[in-house]
This record gives sequence, structure tokens and C-alpha cells, in this order.
Amino acid sequence: RHFRIQHQMTQEKLASELNISYQAVSKWERNESLPDVTLVARLAEILNVSCDALLMENSCFAESEIDEIIHEASSLDIGVHESYSQRIELLEKGYEKYPRSIRLMLELADSYSKGSAYPEYRDKNYLQKTIDIEEYVAVHTTDPKQKYQTAVMLCCMYRTLEKYDRIRELAGKMPELYQTRPALLHHAMPGKQQQDGIY
Repeated sequence: RHFRIQHQMTQEKLASELNISYQAVSKWERNESLPDVTLVARLAEILNVSCDALLMENSCFAESEIDEIIHEASSLDIGVHESYSQRIELLEKGYEKYPRSIRLMLELADSYSKGSAYPEYRDKNYLQKTIDIEEYVAVHTTDPKQKYQTAVMLCCMYRTLEKYDRIRELAGKMPELYQTRPALLHHAMPGKQQQDGIY
């Protein structure tokens, strides 16, 4: 798809050059089937690339597809039940395809966390799924911004489960800046313990 678009070719035009149906090209691009090995050399010639370029896994293509998935998901209104369900389904499929993508994990966790008004939030245990993803990211990301956002999200999730010791532990690792350690303690702890975030 990437090379076809680079050459400003339609699926129909590429299919015609290969003497196959455009539906076959469409299936390749949707990753539903693969070209016959006898077509690879001709395909490389038409697209003016090496056979290696067609056959190698390329991370920039993966990132491009992840961008598209996240963009499409964020266009779905989380406040409308049907759109919310579509958003979750889209992100789950993306995560299934790219299980090591931290960006997809965070988008999915964020979407899980915002569904408390819908029955599947409890039925499918979205709260625990959010925590599992955020805890994984907290350990595996090297991005300081992601670490910070993960800690904030986990404090909010732990509050729902009344895991106040975990909140204190996470908040204690945060820098002493506005909207960090004091804010987390203040917003996540119950009753009188909120004062810990102020003093």
C-alpha cells in the first residue's frame, strides 16, 4: 500500500499491471492474504523497489498504521455508547496486531478508564485491564512523560480500589512540583488523608 500510494497508483491499476483482480490487491493491503511468490519480482519492478523492500518487516510502516489507528479511535465520541464500543474494539484489534506498542497500550488504557457509565466497564473488568496496562507501561517505558502520566492514572485507579498504600508509594516517587506529589495525594486519598497532599 505504501509503495503503491507513493507511485500514485490505484489498486485497480496495480492489479491490471499484474493481471490479477483488484480485490486480490485489496486483500494484501488489509493483511488478509499474501501475494503469490511468483508475483513478487514483477510487483517489485512495477513499484520500482527491491524484492527485499517488499518482503522485510518495516517499523516505519507499523508506526504509520499505529498513527492511523489512534487517529481513527480518537475521532470516535467516547460519550456515545456505540462509538465508545467501536473505539475499544478498534484499539483492541490494533493492540492485538502491535502488542509491544506503548502508544496503543496507553490509548487503550485511557479508553478503558473512561467507560464507567457503560455496563461492559464492569462486565469486562475494564478497571483491572487499565491497571494491568498502566503497571506494565510504568515498568517498561523509558519516556519520562509516559512514566508521569502512568503514575497519575494509576493513582486514580487505585483510589477506586482503595489501595491507598500504592497511591502513597507512587506519589512518593514523583517530583515536588505543582500537580505532582501533593496533588496526587490530595486528589486520590480519602477524607482527612487528603490533607497529606496539602501539608
